[in-house]
Amino acid sequence: MSSVLFSVYRDLHSNINGIGRWALGSLILAVTAVLFGLREVIPDWLSVIVANAGLLCGVGLWLVGTQLFYGRKPSWASVSAATILTMACVSWWLLVEPAYTLRLTSITGCLLGLYGVQLLLVVRYGVRHSSTYFLAFVLLLQIVVLLIRGVTSLLPTLVQSNFLSPDLIQAIYFATYSFVTLLLALGFVMVATHRLNMELKWYATRDPLTGVFNRRAFAEIYQREYQVAQRTGGTLALLIVDLDHFKAINDKYGHDVGDKVLVDFCRRANAVLVNGTSMARLGGEEFAVLLRGVSLEDASAQAERIRLSLLQDGDNELPGYTCSVGVATTAKDGSALEQLLRVADDALYHAKREGRNRVESMKTSFEIRSAPE
Repeated sequence: MSSVLFSVYRDLHSNINGIGRWALGSLILAVTAVLFGLREVIPDWLSVIVANAGLLCGVGLWLVGTQLFYGRKPSWASVSAATILTMACVSWWLLVEPAYTLRLTSITGCLLGLYGVQLLLVVRYGVRHSSTYFLAFVLLLQIVVLLIRGVTSLLPTLVQSNFLSPDLIQAIYFATYSFVTLLLALGFVMVATHRLNMELKWYATRDPLTGVFNRRAFAEIYQREYQVAQRTGGTLALLIVDLDHFKAINDKYGHDVGDKVLVDFCRRANAVLVNGTSMARLGGEEFAVLLRGVSLEDASAQAERIRLSLLQDGDNELPGYTCSVGVATTAKDGSALEQLLRVADDALYHAKREGRNRVESMKTSFEIRSAPE
């Protein structure tokens, strides 16, 4: 499974954080399993101290990977401190005062903490998706396995005081823990794959420069809203926004500054738009905003808020700029996007002709019949 994670990391490491730590942690855990299996064949310092240190490091890397994956600050210091303290106890109870039960209890306690923090991260920051549910379930299952292991280690009647003792509890624990560890690696692959799919969907529907919807996605959104308007008799309003004299900005300051102006405009516009409003870049310096369930007056007021937002103080490194807005709204049930765009574009042309930096509105003179019952 570590090879699968490394393959995913190689393809996605630049876009999705944490996968590299998951892959490295899985590799360390695989090596650790070999060291545990060679107990009484290789020296105790290797099969006990190094193997348990590898176990904690591997799970600790998983925790750091999970923190990075969900955009949290990695707790390197806490993980390192917990690992060092636990291994100091393990070394003491192996070399100075041999005590198998205490060694087992200290390792189990540290693992419970590492897995527990991961579970909290997944529950709190994970998206609602089957991959997240699967990972959370497997983490919970691993915690339950460790709890049972910790409790039975305190009952000498159930567990013998030897790592390789052939008792039933020992066999069940090793089989279950190993299987659940493989499931965890699978869970990491699943949530990473889902994140990739979400990012691909985002890039397919968004303008790469500004982050607003692209024209194709905007057309799909309009079609959905259009169908709703047909059923409910609601209205749709469309704003066409064009940045004034944008070519002059590019010519004078360069295209890099022009790109920053476009990003700045989207930031300002989104700050004043109401929730649920869809905004798209149609091309160049032209943008579209779709409003639903609003009158022509309300849509014009929203357009005016966008225009005024550009007159406020902003990034001192950017030149000042303004916009012109054309507003169109459906007469009753909605209009095809091409028709509404044409009317809004006529209003925009009127705003440009009247001197720019203004809002002009028109109401469509046609209606689309409601969908049949």
